[in-house]
Amino acid sequence: MLKNLLSIFIAVLFLTACSEATNQNQGAGKYGMMDDSTPEGAALLFFNSIYNKDATLDQALKYTTPKMTRLLKSYHTNRSVQRHILNLTYDDVPEMQVDSGDDVGRTEFAVQSDVSIFFTGFSNGDKIDDLRTVKMLKIQNKWLVDSIKADKYM
Repeated sequence: MLKNLLSIFIAVLFLTACSEATNQNQGAGKYGMMDDSTPEGAALLFFNSIYNKDATLDQALKYTTPKMTRLLKSYHTNRSVQRHILNLTYDDVPEMQVDSGDDVGRTEFAVQSDVSIFFTGFSNGDKIDDLRTVKMLKIQNKWLVDSIKADKYM
């Protein structure tokens, strides 16, 4: 009886530990970058909500400053934002990566950061790789997209 009870307890303990580990990693993204407490994570979440087929523009607005919110709302749809603000339309974006470059540093005490994102996606059947840089501001301990810069490599 004690053996059975002990084995059930151990099984429940393992299952609980596995489910907690799964929940912790959910939505974390590659290398834990999808955490909105970092400028890189907030930028990735912003772009993910713009290029995700199931997302609405309202989801992107969670990661924008009031100035950028007004601009995005004037275009009404994700597709219009892609076309007119980002000048980068995709049918599907399977991969977005942060360009860490040589900007290695702590953003714990920063209030502003520039984040470059590499996109790999498909438009009309063609594979397109591109880059966009966003200016992030920290407002009330939350990183928000303030502006989208022109490609710094062009």
